[in-house]
Order: sequence, then structure tokens, then C-alpha cells
Amino acid sequence: MLFLQHAPMPGPPPGFSPIVTTVAVGLLVVLAMSFVLWALIRANVARAFAKIIAVIAIGAGIGILTWGICAQAMGMPIRTPYGMAHLIADPVEAIGWGAGLLAGGITAMILALTGAKRPPTM
Repeated sequence: MLFLQHAPMPGPPPGFSPIVTTVAVGLLVVLAMSFVLWALIRANVARAFAKIIAVIAIGAGIGILTWGICAQAMGMPIRTPYGMAHLIADPVEAIGWGAGLLAGGITAMILALTGAKRPPTM
């Protein structure tokens, strides 16, 4: 019976005060809005950011798609890392997420590589 007893749940972990958290979130919002304005003014910044996001999405899409297909082919349940059981709990869900990320990444890459180019100045 010693092993069946549960330890009492500890209180919330010590962390930042609400004021520090609010200031940090506020700074992140200001930084994000500054980046968005910079990307709206300079098309090259937006294209570079879109290329980075596209490469990450393509890589994650291929990985998750392969993970879901392998789990489905072997008939095994999917084991989600990092406690993401609420996000991906079934091999079919992993296939759907992977296909969606792959399609979104390819679309973002195509849109980032095409577009209006300025004529060279003389």
C-alpha cells in the first residue's frame, strides 16, 4: 500500500510576477507589430520571412506526414511527444497535420519566390 499513496500536489511553481509577465507580453506585442510594419514597408523583409516559415513548414510537414504514415502502416497507436496528446492523438490526425503543413509550406514558398520585381534602375 505504500506505493499506492499519492504525494500531495504542490502549489503553483514560483515564477514571474504578473507585472513582469504583462511587461514581457507587451514588449513582445510591440516587437511583433514593429516587424509587421517593417515587412509592410519593405517587401524583401516579408519575402525573407515567408521563405524561412516555408522551409520550417515543409520540413515539419514531411516529418509529421512520415510519422503518421508509418504509425498507420504498422497499426500502432501514435505516441505524441511533449505532451501534445490533445493535438495529435491518432495516426490519421498526424497524416492530416503533415499534409496541411506540407501544402502550406509549398504554397508559402511559391508565393515568396514569385511576385512583382522592380525593374533595375539605371
